[in-house]
Amino acid sequence: MKVLVRGLLKLDVLWQTLVVLAAIAIAVTGVMAVAGGGAEPVILAASIVVGLILAATLRYVQVIGRRVWIEDLEDGEFRISTSSKKEELTDAAVLSVTTEVKALYSNGAATRGQRFALLELDSDKFPKAVDCKYTWPIAKSDPLQDLFNRWYKRIVDVAEEELRTTGLLVGRGWNLTPDEIQYSPPNKPKGEEAVARRDITAAEVVDRRVCLWTANDETPFLRIPIGTPNVIALMELLTKQLKDKPAADANAPGLGRMIFQRDKSWPVFGQLCAYILGLLFSGGGVALIVFTAINAIPDKGIYFAGAGLGALGVGIIALAVVNRSKILQCYERGLRQNTNGRVRELRYDEIRTYTYSAVRGFYNGAYTGTTVGMQLEPHDGPVLKYNSTFKNEDGELDSLRDAISLVMAKTMKAKLDAGKPVRWTNDIDFESDGLDIHGGTGKFAKIKEQFIEWDDIDSLQMDGGVFYLFAFGEKKPLHTMSVTKPNFFPGFQLLLQLKYPPPPIDPDATAGDPRR
Repeated sequence: MKVLVRGLLKLDVLWQTLVVLAAIAIAVTGVMAVAGGGAEPVILAASIVVGLILAATLRYVQVIGRRVWIEDLEDGEFRISTSSKKEELTDAAVLSVTTEVKALYSNGAATRGQRFALLELDSDKFPKAVDCKYTWPIAKSDPLQDLFNRWYKRIVDVAEEELRTTGLLVGRGWNLTPDEIQYSPPNKPKGEEAVARRDITAAEVVDRRVCLWTANDETPFLRIPIGTPNVIALMELLTKQLKDKPAADANAPGLGRMIFQRDKSWPVFGQLCAYILGLLFSGGGVALIVFTAINAIPDKGIYFAGAGLGALGVGIIALAVVNRSKILQCYERGLRQNTNGRVRELRYDEIRTYTYSAVRGFYNGAYTGTTVGMQLEPHDGPVLKYNSTFKNEDGELDSLRDAISLVMAKTMKAKLDAGKPVRWTNDIDFESDGLDIHGGTGKFAKIKEQFIEWDDIDSLQMDGGVFYLFAFGEKKPLHTMSVTKPNFFPGFQLLLQLKYPPPPIDPDATAGDPRR
């Protein structure tokens, strides 16, 4: 499939260019009219039209001249072409790949995927780096995904070979050797530090950065932006290295390393401004009331105005106090929440009920943001609540939801394996041989009472915040429910494990593996 990866003609860019050039044409025409002592309206209009046509033509030629297509020919080959040249190359001609993939949104919902890439090729016809930018519908896969996967593998193989032969792999702000990783800390731009590779205990992509930890680090000692040179090779090399290390003990004390945090606190400058503004309003209100009283002014409206100013000032100060510290930190084994100095910690294995919701907001048809709400109720202690509003999505909060759900699903499955029923929601229980749905038997029952065996379940779907459970041969779902119900996501993870269990491990294949 031939994919246009650069030079897509967009009307918005064309329109902006036309506006700028039209303004220039008008200005030039006006200057000429003034210099010539006047001009007929027809001449003025003709000049503007000619300017617009010229602008459109120049822009179209410019965009067409920059267009680049890439086609995957498979069998380790690909074709790159423009309107004037083309060349067939092997994957070995790709010297380096820097790439980043993200989602594009419309009204808070992902609609298209987008890839940025910078390719350096061993090519006579394309000696300069080729920058790529293309999109595809979110419901479909990246049309060049297989090609990029081949390039990734080759780049990693080349990096491994380079590391073996030269002893160095260079990235932006870091160098990897066979024994250590050298980097420049943000607070020491001209200094350099090194960490032994054997001391690295974790490598993950968090907030679009490759993050590295050691056993002594609560926070990452190094964060490398995705899309920078050789970061793909670094992540793959460290992932291979860490496979031989034992997994972290989920029952270890404490919360472990910190993965990410979300800080909704007001900045110090904002708090200071709020305090000053609040004091000014409050002081002004009090001064207005005192002045009115001293001068025996009979107008009660002035008293109300002073009281209103004072109340407004107190309200501004109260808002600053309430929002001075609102931080949620996600750790390896739990959460820490700091609300105005009140710190709470909650391990994932202590959560009894977990509720998660994500609601997209609209005002007069315009998307205003997505509000995520989490409520975590432990077996003992107060409920931990968190709410946040942001544009589009927060991938790390989604990952946190899945992590909590997996821990709770593991506990639920252990109970189910012991032969005990497990409560999912208020009206559904997991049984060893299926789902027991409690409800009414009448024609107008909101929830139909039924028992669904595992073998009868065909598919599980979620759409618009609603979960659908389908049986084989049925067009209508057997059961529907809102995903915002308490413990929906932990139960959904358990349902996935029961419906789609992992393949059994071949004992002969792992007999010699001491980790089994």
